[in-house]
Amino acid sequence: MIFDPPYSPETWIPYLQLGTEVLRIIVWPVVATISVLVFKDQIRPLLLNIRKFGPSGVEIHAPTQNASGFDEIIEPELVLPPDIESDPVAREIYASVISAFEGFSDQEKLSRLYFSLTYRVLEKDFYRVYLGIFGSQIRVLELLNASPVTRDKLEADFLQFRDAQPPLSAWSLDQYLKYLFDWRLISEETELFKITSTGNMFLVFLASQQLDKNKSL
Repeated sequence: MIFDPPYSPETWIPYLQLGTEVLRIIVWPVVATISVLVFKDQIRPLLLNIRKFGPSGVEIHAPTQNASGFDEIIEPELVLPPDIESDPVAREIYASVISAFEGFSDQEKLSRLYFSLTYRVLEKDFYRVYLGIFGSQIRVLELLNASPVTRDKLEADFLQFRDAQPPLSAWSLDQYLKYLFDWRLISEETELFKITSTGNMFLVFLASQQLDKNKSL
């Protein structure tokens, strides 16, 4: 209680206690605002994982990554929009496609068309990968794209990174890499992690689409 133990109202002590209690209530938002402004770059990755924020402190929930991986491959949509044949822009693109295939045999044309359609389906999957991937996992892919990395080296780097990321405090290296394995972006052979051709294509996709690689965590 603010006025416990009781004091005579003629003294200044009750008002001092009241003032202290009021300051305790209003100071934390000011301190929190200043902290965000000063340490915004360090705090930004945590903002999406804050569950509760108040005078009693900050409660951060562990991030989740739900990946079906390529076990649920998106099938190509072969149904054409009704007006595509009459659309002037579509007809210009169609003409450029015809021109690009001049000089190829019918078999080569079919093969290239099939693989072009395959890559369009793969692009849709890559967008799904991008929605759930951590920024640090993209950097892992870039690291492995330069050269394979041993498990011991990656484990040491991960533990150091994890110490600075409270939401990942309970994660193991295998939990952290599971998303990349589910999407077949990396592989492990004899304690050596490597990027796969799919992982390499994903990095090319990020660059071609100019997607932000500095995502949270």
